[in-house]
Amino acid sequence: MPGDFCVRDRLFLLAHDEDRGFRPRIHLRTLGVGLSGAVLIDLVAAGRIHVAGNKAAITDLYDHRQVGDPIDDHALATVRASYLPPPASHTLPPAVRPGSPSLRDLITRMAAGIYERTLGGLVAAGLVTHTRIRLGRSRYQPADQTVLVHAGGALRDVVAGRSGADEATDGLCALIRLLRLHDALYLGDPSQVDPGLAQASVRLQTHATQPCTDILAIVAAIDAAIGDITVAVYR
Repeated sequence: MPGDFCVRDRLFLLAHDEDRGFRPRIHLRTLGVGLSGAVLIDLVAAGRIHVAGNKAAITDLYDHRQVGDPIDDHALATVRASYLPPPASHTLPPAVRPGSPSLRDLITRMAAGIYERTLGGLVAAGLVTHTRIRLGRSRYQPADQTVLVHAGGALRDVVAGRSGADEATDGLCALIRLLRLHDALYLGDPSQVDPGLAQASVRLQTHATQPCTDILAIVAAIDAAIGDITVAVYR
């Protein structure tokens, strides 16, 4: 089993119902937006980006190291493309390109294809299996039960009040609550689970560090992007 899952992979696994053939629990467009925002949360937790003026910003434009995850690296490159080439002198601040996307627009753009890329990454890592069934259709399943336990166990302990949480896990709690994936935690009725999830946002607000406020801003932008999807459906 690899090390701790990133927020994106944990969200993906929890958003699928293993009792119903690993089907998504929510609409794929909504899940895609959630996964897109989860990537930004992972990058905030890694100290590679922050939120400034309702836009994603590179924390250190002179740091060209890759994260090591293809999806995260692509997202980091996308955020970096919002800047003009940095000046040769480190004493001058980098300039943002005119018309660079807002946090909500960035999340919406990044959502395209992220579901398939996340699934492909989990298959490549051996955490999800892929088999062909009739008529060329595909079936995906977790490689074994420990994958799901590893993805959700620590989160359940946090929501149930049995352990503390880091900023990334609190961000995941906020996403689970926003996407209404309470049932994925198997901790009882959603009304019983919701207070534990809501405490994550309280902790982020109370700590009020840069990563905490950034994660709250990302969650708010995800909520707005989901609202855009809902409006588009009814047009």
